[in-house]
Amino acid sequence: MTLTQLHYIVALDDFRHFGRAADSCGVTQPTLSMQIQKLEEELGNPLFDRNKQPVEPTEVGIQAIAQARRTLVEARRFSQVSELTQSPFQGHLALGIIPTVAPYLLHRFLGNFIRRYTHVEVSIEERTTSECIARLMDHRMDVAILATPLDARGLQEIPLYLEPFVAYVPENHRLSKELFVTRSELKAEDLLLLQEGHCFRNQALALCETANEKRSVRVETGHFETLIRLADAGLGMTLLPYLATLELPSAQKTRVKPMAEPRPVRQISLVSMEGSPKRKVIEALAHHIVNALPEKVRNTDGTLEKIPPYFAKA
Repeated sequence: MTLTQLHYIVALDDFRHFGRAADSCGVTQPTLSMQIQKLEEELGNPLFDRNKQPVEPTEVGIQAIAQARRTLVEARRFSQVSELTQSPFQGHLALGIIPTVAPYLLHRFLGNFIRRYTHVEVSIEERTTSECIARLMDHRMDVAILATPLDARGLQEIPLYLEPFVAYVPENHRLSKELFVTRSELKAEDLLLLQEGHCFRNQALALCETANEKRSVRVETGHFETLIRLADAGLGMTLLPYLATLELPSAQKTRVKPMAEPRPVRQISLVSMEGSPKRKVIEALAHHIVNALPEKVRNTDGTLEKIPPYFAKA
C-alpha cells in the first residue's frame, strides 16, 4: 500500500470516472486502474463497483476512502513540518472568516500582511462558524476568524478584540429619541435579524427580554446592509457589530445608538488546530490584525488585556 495508491482512490471517488481521475493525477488511465486493482487485491475487497456508471465505491470502499483522505492530510502535514521549520513564512495559508466580520475587517489588515510576507499565498473563504470548524478539523483550512469562545476540542483560540453591539434605530421608531438602548427595550418581534446559521443572530436574540420571535416581516439574509435598508424603510430596528457602523454615511450614523452598560460584546479570535505547523505565520497574522484595528475598538473594555503581549505591541 502506497500514498500514491491512496491518492488514486481518492481521485476516483472525487471524479467517479477513471479517465478524469487519471487526468487529475497526471497519469494514464491504465496506470491508475492497475494501481487501484493492486490495492484492492492487497485488501482482499473491491473498493469500487465498476458495473455502475458513474463508478461508485463499495461499502468497504467508502470506509477505505475516508481513511485514505485522513492519511493523505496527515502526510501533507508531516511534510510541512520540516519545510515550515526552515522557512515558516512561505507556502499556502487557507483562511476562513465569518460573513459578519469579513466586510469590516479583511481590508484593514490583508494588504499589509501580504506585502510583508510576499512568499505566503493566502486564500480566503467566507463560511459560517460550523463550516469553518469542520474545515479546520479536516485540515482543509489552516486558520479562521470566528466569534469565540467555541465548544470544540482540539482548537486553539487567539483572542483579537472585543466588539461592542450597537443598535440601529431608524427615524420614527419607538426608540429613536433615546440616547442609548437597554436590553429591556429590545423586543424580538421588532428586531430584524440575520438568517439562521449566523452566530450573530443567536447573540442578538439572547439579548431580548422576550423570546417571542413572531414578527410581521421575516428576512433570510446574511448581510447587515440589507437589514439597515429594511430598518430605514420602517420595518423595524436591528443590532450591528461596531465595525459595521464605521463606514456608514453620516445620515445613517445618527441612527446608531450605543447599548447601555454592561454593553454586550462579541469576542473575535483567530482559531486553528492545536499544534498547527503554521503556528508562526498564524501568530504573525494575529499581530497584523490587532495593529490594524481602529483605536476605539482596540481599547474597548480592556480588549488588549486578553491578548498575548506580543500581539498587542505596535
